Amino acid sequence: MKKSLLLVILSILIILPILAQDKLVIIGVDAEDSESRYIKTILEKRDIDAAFKNNEFLQMVPLKESAKALKDSGYKGAIKEIDIDTVKEIANAVNAEFATWMWIMKESQTSFYITGKTLSLRTDDMINYSFTVTKNKDVRAKAIEDNLVQKNSDFAKSEIGKMFNIAEQNFNAKKYKEAEENFLRLKNIDKDNPVVYYYLGMIRYQNNDFPQAVTYFEQSLEFEPDNENCLRFLSETYKKQGNLDKSIEVLSIVANTSNDPMLWLAIAQMHSDKNNIEEAKEALENGLRIEPDNERIHMFYATFAYDNKDYEKAIPHLEFVTNIYPDSEEMGRKLAISYQRTGRLEEAIENYKALIARDNQNTRAYLNLGAAYRAISYERDADKYNRLALETYQKLEKLMPESGNVDVSLADIYLNMKNYNQSEKYANIAISKDSGIYEAYMILADINQKRGFLKQAEFVDLQKKTDSGDLYGKQLDDTIAQRDKIKAEANKFFVKADELFKVAKEKTDNPSTISDINHRIQNNKQYIDLTKKDFFN
Repeated sequence: MKKSLLLVILSILIILPILAQDKLVIIGVDAEDSESRYIKTILEKRDIDAAFKNNEFLQMVPLKESAKALKDSGYKGAIKEIDIDTVKEIANAVNAEFATWMWIMKESQTSFYITGKTLSLRTDDMINYSFTVTKNKDVRAKAIEDNLVQKNSDFAKSEIGKMFNIAEQNFNAKKYKEAEENFLRLKNIDKDNPVVYYYLGMIRYQNNDFPQAVTYFEQSLEFEPDNENCLRFLSETYKKQGNLDKSIEVLSIVANTSNDPMLWLAIAQMHSDKNNIEEAKEALENGLRIEPDNERIHMFYATFAYDNKDYEKAIPHLEFVTNIYPDSEEMGRKLAISYQRTGRLEEAIENYKALIARDNQNTRAYLNLGAAYRAISYERDADKYNRLALETYQKLEKLMPESGNVDVSLADIYLNMKNYNQSEKYANIAISKDSGIYEAYMILADINQKRGFLKQAEFVDLQKKTDSGDLYGKQLDDTIAQRDKIKAEANKFFVKADELFKVAKEKTDNPSTISDINHRIQNNKQYIDLTKKDFFN
């Protein structure tokens, strides 16, 4: 908002000279004494008209029109006593933004004192002015120019600034309706002011009227094509409309002239949404040229390249991220898989072992080594590499006793080894250290689901026996009771798994992870329904 305020100030200073003229109505000039009537006549017949003739800010309403409006108002009192409502009525009748009225009093044989007031119809602000004139034509003309004309011109200029302030205050207070009315009035005064169109665009943007916001932003850019704020919001507006091509085009203008790496990240994200793989990479490389150690760009690049199976490209960014977040199980796993897919996993394992040999406190090396062993276990020699991974994480547990992520890894390894009791133990330890780790709840859900599968298998076997016709009497009754008991236990495990999946979902905001959990919940629901009591009756 500071930049916006600066733009407002600059617009007032730079653009005011080309503002459309405001109309000033001179409601009347009164003479307080007989000697002052001469000056009143000269002012009305010649001096006032001549003084305002070439003024760039104020256009004087012809005095004949002013006189008619005064007459039509029905006011017949002294000008100095006229009420504000009547002033407004007269000004509105001639479409004037400002109204002034004055009275003259003799000071000496050669000088006369003029007192007056001017009202702004825009803000209801009013100024008083007074000055002395003489019978000398040139001296009098200068006094009128320096006082009547200049003070009213300054007042008119200051009113524009006040209108900007009021409009911006309403905008900042989120009073968008009032702010829009203010800026539309300013637009009528100055149709070439880019700041006015910028704010009108912002108001339409806030009201989700994106087509009109685009129109206003584009009008602003016609006068100020390099306005970075306006270009950014125009890009964002196109994005809200789903027009990613135009959003990228506009934001690229800013990115190419600024030194902000996050603009290139935003462009890369939009290219990614459009599946423009190479364009996204180029944008990310542009961002890293500006700031080589930008964590957010490396994080996005790592995930983006990995998801698109460009493992060679993913590796340096995954290495960067895992150095910052050494206990990130997800990033460590992706790095290990990337090494594996590029044929470098064995090489990586030897490197990690060498690092540990040099520094047996190197937690990052232990984490990467454990992830590498686990990656191999999914393809071959599962028992061997699960044991190696287990040994690695057990050593790491002593180095990182407060890390719940290490316990999650241990729980996951035990789960793969079908040691459900140990897996459950470490998952619960992880939650006790950090209740926000969604993976721990997923493991517990998996354990309950697998236990449910085992019970369901028992139920199916017992169901076959009860349906075989080979059992009679008490033996049949006992088997049916046992079957129903096992079925209820299976259902209990599936229900518990459902609860844990839902808790895990609450612990993450990753869209891909949430989608996967939703799929798991739907899949588990069929087993809940299948094992409900009296399902087959």
